[in-house]
Amino acid sequence: QKREEVQRKIAKIKDEKKKKQAEQIAKQFDHINQIWTDHFTKLLTHYDAVLQKIKTRTDKAAANGQDVSMVNTAIQNAETKIAAARTAVATQAQKTYTIDVTTITSGVASSTTATGQDQIMKNLRAQFKAMKEQLLKDLHALRDGAIKDTKTAVKNALQTLSKVLKVDEEPTATSMPTEATTTNNQ
Repeated sequence: QKREEVQRKIAKIKDEKKKKQAEQIAKQFDHINQIWTDHFTKLLTHYDAVLQKIKTRTDKAAANGQDVSMVNTAIQNAETKIAAARTAVATQAQKTYTIDVTTITSGVASSTTATGQDQIMKNLRAQFKAMKEQLLKDLHALRDGAIKDTKTAVKNALQTLSKVLKVDEEPTATSMPTEATTTNNQ
């Protein structure tokens, strides 16, 4: 509904080139948001895959009798951070950035005059600038907040695992192998 109202306000621009540019810019914000949130989703999938490998190695170390309680705690923390980051990315992906249509025509006496057209363009530029700043603020907050916290938690789990000895050794068998008996036929 807001987008349709924005389109009606943009339609008041007489210069076709400027009108087309304004429409493209309005669409660009959602596209940028989608690109960034897709990137963050791929990062979280990567961090989850790394965490799965850490879990596998931790299970192997536990089977060898190593104390992995610190690693399990770090893994739990990383899983919590990944879940929180996925929620934050999903929330960001749902956001839409639209122009405040009331300010586009504010202070414009007549949209048919050259002065009126200049004022509409000035108001549109100010709105686009505000939208850009808000989008970047939101994306940088997500990147420097939840995504960075997740990366740190996964890195911490890996570093904690690296302190455990004999992580990559195969578990030892619990029973002794039986020797084949040989019979002497004399």
